[in-house]
Amino acid sequence: MASTSKKNKSSASVSVDDVDSEMRDLTVEDAADAEDEEAPEADEEMEGEGEEGDKTRAAADEIFSLEVLKVVKEAQQARGLRHGDYVRYRQYCARKIHRLRSCFSLAQGTKTRFHGKVLKADHIRDARCLQIPLFIAERAWSYGMQLKQEAGQAAHPRRKFHMLRRFAKASRAAQHLQRLCETLKVDARTKLETQAYVEWMQGVVSFNAESWREALESFSQAKAIYESIASTLDEETRQLYRQRIDETVPQIRFCGYNIGDESAVEDLIKMRLKPGSAELGEGLMAKLDELIAQSREKQAQTEISWLGKSVPVKNAKVRGLLISAQEGARQLDSLDTADAKLEVLENTQNVLREALQAVQDEQKAVSKEQPAAGAGQQLLHSYITFLKNHHSNQRALLTIQIMRGKVKLSAEKEAEERKKKHKAQDYIRLYDTMVENNNETVALTGVTGTALMESLNASTQLYKGFRALHIGDAFVSVKKFPEALTFYARAAEFADAAVKALSKAQATESLTELEALVISQKDAALAYSVLQKEEFSDLESEMIARHRKANNELEIALAKPVTFDLVLEAIKLPNLDDRLASKKAKAKPASGKAEAAPAKEKTGPAAAAAAAGGGISALKGWMGWGKKS
Repeated sequence: MASTSKKNKSSASVSVDDVDSEMRDLTVEDAADAEDEEAPEADEEMEGEGEEGDKTRAAADEIFSLEVLKVVKEAQQARGLRHGDYVRYRQYCARKIHRLRSCFSLAQGTKTRFHGKVLKADHIRDARCLQIPLFIAERAWSYGMQLKQEAGQAAHPRRKFHMLRRFAKASRAAQHLQRLCETLKVDARTKLETQAYVEWMQGVVSFNAESWREALESFSQAKAIYESIASTLDEETRQLYRQRIDETVPQIRFCGYNIGDESAVEDLIKMRLKPGSAELGEGLMAKLDELIAQSREKQAQTEISWLGKSVPVKNAKVRGLLISAQEGARQLDSLDTADAKLEVLENTQNVLREALQAVQDEQKAVSKEQPAAGAGQQLLHSYITFLKNHHSNQRALLTIQIMRGKVKLSAEKEAEERKKKHKAQDYIRLYDTMVENNNETVALTGVTGTALMESLNASTQLYKGFRALHIGDAFVSVKKFPEALTFYARAAEFADAAVKALSKAQATESLTELEALVISQKDAALAYSVLQKEEFSDLESEMIARHRKANNELEIALAKPVTFDLVLEAIKLPNLDDRLASKKAKAKPASGKAEAAPAKEKTGPAAAAAAAGGGISALKGWMGWGKKS
């Protein structure tokens, strides 16, 4: 037995039993981490675990089960990783390990003395005991990710080596879990999940150590196992495994590129620009951005042509960002749903903002050193600003189409849009943005006097017309019809100005829509104003003018007449007195009395009055008059 003793003011001597060389480092490091990270509070989920410590061992033929990926993901989402807080998750794993060991009488010593205790198959009495090596691996992995984050913020010569040691320890703990599952009787799914977890953790170690071939093999094995497991599960549970597979695919393609697979570049660029790329993690996203810049460096031109002028692009970062923006523009054609296109446009716009900021920073530095060399940078600044405003207008127009329900959406987005009630102010805000973007682009250096300026001015008139139209709609919603009619007239003026500026091909769709909307909304506002009994002489004269004929005579407006169903009064019914007399004779008892003579039929003026009275009486009440009070 090898013993080690160390005394200080806060702890007593420590002794460690002689254990297997591979597991000794694992146990000692686990104990050290647990002593540093244990918190005094306990989670509510483990309140009942203390009672399990006194139970007898399970039968030898008991089959254990552990859903590794589900347990890990639930713990990560609930304990800090939803916000990237690896410190909180590491501390939770330490407390979890301590509670599990205490629950199943596997504590490593007392308050004053440490006794290392390696978890063996004989100690397993419950499936939850298998969570001890699992959370040891998670604790070491989260510590490595924490060091990786800190190394990204400020370079430190030792943090990378410390990070690799933590990842290696996590891999050893995962392998320990796999050996336990091979020794014990566990179900087939647990064995597969454990094997996939080991391969994935080994892939993390090799990926961060830049051993690309080993990382590719490990990630590929993990992906294949997760796909086989997912194929046997229901749709709800399968989503968890698809998420892990989606996380693994970019890492596999990145490893393939570093090995020499040039075809992986295009796939990585698409992964970087596709919706939801933020879920790849900051570290991988930074590597993908660097890869995009490096792979396109040879293809990128040192200058671009815009408005007949050559624009130099000397900054490598700006060249890479411009290439990313071009890739995003190409990707729009391959997307089916409008919400996916909207997200790509937002990502592209963010890339252009970053490029614009880089150009501004470089422009400040150049202007201080060489004041005469700032003309080329100013032209590049104008070009990137034009691209940014153009994509912003595309995004606004697509948003308007989504609000009007004219484009295809995904199921979730469509259900969300159905619940929304868009107001006129929402459209006004978007058209304001487009007008401001066009005005900013027209004021850029090099745009004045070009065909681009004419096109922007014409589209500005069109956007102003739609904006005036929706302002009128806003006034109609609050029953301010004179103001609404004023803005409708203004919208018609903008439409006429746009018709003069735009060509016939450009004006076909949007201008026709604007003119039709102006006419319909103006007529509706006129009708509403009359119904509200507003006294506007100009409005009344306009309404009368719409109904005049060529000979200046008023034309009667067509309307559905009010009709009465009086046809029954004009029908001559047959005489049925003989039948009525026979029925009365049968109904009377045989009393010997003479039957009464039939009533005489009324003739002359009295009969006519009675007939007229019958028709009038039929109308009484139905028209609301003639009722008895």
